[in-house]
Parts: sequence; structure tokens; C-alpha cells
Amino acid sequence: MQKFALILPLACLALGACSKTPDKPQTQAEMASEAKELTKPTPGQYTSKAELIEFDVPGLPPEQADQMKKMFAGMGAQEQSYCLTKEQADEGFEEAVRKMGEADKNMDCKFDRFKVEGSQLDAQMSCDAKGRGKATMTMTGTLESEKQVMEMHVAQESPQIPGGKMNIGMKVTSTRTGECVAAK
Repeated sequence: MQKFALILPLACLALGACSKTPDKPQTQAEMASEAKELTKPTPGQYTSKAELIEFDVPGLPPEQADQMKKMFAGMGAQEQSYCLTKEQADEGFEEAVRKMGEADKNMDCKFDRFKVEGSQLDAQMSCDAKGRGKATMTMTGTLESEKQVMEMHVAQESPQIPGGKMNIGMKVTSTRTGECVAAK
């Protein structure tokens, strides 16, 4: 969960690398190159919290759906604290975008939409898991050097999902709380 708390806010910020809507889907490499232009994040201690705002798996029996919804909501409700070191901050958002593309070598992902106005982001990424399903992730939010508030919605289709599809939405808020706290 700690890795999730660190990578997710940086990955969300990394998507802010472009100030226009692309004419064609952009690769992670193209986005990483443009991410160099972003203001680098401020090093320090951050707190991240995720809130489940949508959970729909039409093929699940209601009791199983409620149990899974509670499980997802419980995981996100816990605040996660992490330290963004000076070295990590100096890498900027380029490395975070690159890591998004390396998450799974068996997936082909592309940006379908990408729009940034000031600190506001509106993006959509589509992924094909090569025979295992497809997913579309939309991301909207406010991206600042010390605070990010992102809403992410994932619509996934896969023969492995009861009913063949699911929709999950989360709101993630990450805030810099001060200098890094030494590990105990």
C-alpha cells in the first residue's frame, strides 16, 4: 500500500505534462518527454487518502458486491504517509510517467485525451491487456506542487469479471505535510 501511496500521486501529476489535447493518442515515452517541462514536486512528507466514489460490478450477486465495496472503501480510507526525497523530486514527473508504461509488459496503453489548463487535468487512457480484457481510465483533478486532488474512474471489460465488466471510481487527495519524518 505504501508503494501505491507514493506512485499514484506522482503518476497522476505526471499526466499533467502537456498543455494541449493531442491529435493522436500519446505514448508513455512521449508523455515522459513532455513531463520534463512540469514544475518539480516539493520534497517532503506527504499524506495520501483515497475515497471510493463508484463501485459497480453488474454480474456480482448483491451480497458479494457489498462485501467487495466495503473492502475497497476500507483500503482507501486509511491515510498513507510517505516521504518524497529530494532525489525523487529532482527526477520530476518524467520518471513517474515512464513507470506507468512499465507497470505490466502485457498491456498496451495509450492516451486518448489529454488536456491541461493551468493546474486542471482532464485525461483519458485506454489499455488493452492482449486477450485478457480492456480498460479505460479517466482522470480529472487539480495538480499543484504540494497538493493533488484527483478523481479516477476505471471502466474495465474482461471475461474474468463476473458479468464481463466493472466500473470503479476513486478520489485521491495527497498533501505535503512538512519535512520527511525519519523512519523508526
